[in-house]
Amino acid sequence: MFNADPSERLARPMPVPDAVLQVLSKDEMVAACVKENPIPHSGSLASWFVASQIHLNGSDETDLVVLPITQGDRLMCFHSVEGIGWFWVFRPIRGRYELALKTAGLGLSILDSRHNGYRDIQSGGQVGKRSTRAMFRFDGKAYREFLKKTE
Repeated sequence: MFNADPSERLARPMPVPDAVLQVLSKDEMVAACVKENPIPHSGSLASWFVASQIHLNGSDETDLVVLPITQGDRLMCFHSVEGIGWFWVFRPIRGRYELALKTAGLGLSILDSRHNGYRDIQSGGQVGKRSTRAMFRFDGKAYREFLKKTE
């Protein structure tokens, strides 16, 4: 499970590959955050994110979950007051990375169930008395929301 809480650390953090940073730099939310919080000339978008390797379609394919490193003013770009944060999931395609899922929640779980060969993904969590869960299934190209439940 991946936690949106910025104080929680990833078990196996790794730098975000340049190919993924290129995709993230075109994300509307990331671009808006950069506009509000310009990256210093000596800095890089790489300092804003951390990745963790996962296996969605077998052990021979290395996929990535990317989370923001939330420090200072950037915290509110990627996290709500309630602690809901953003997650990006990438899969390798012909030598580059492709965005397979972008979702928000208190956490992100990679499930054992599979569709079209890829493991299902669930996001969500509980805020106050309300619990929301969204399940995503791979449609052959990307993850699509299959089920959303609020209680």
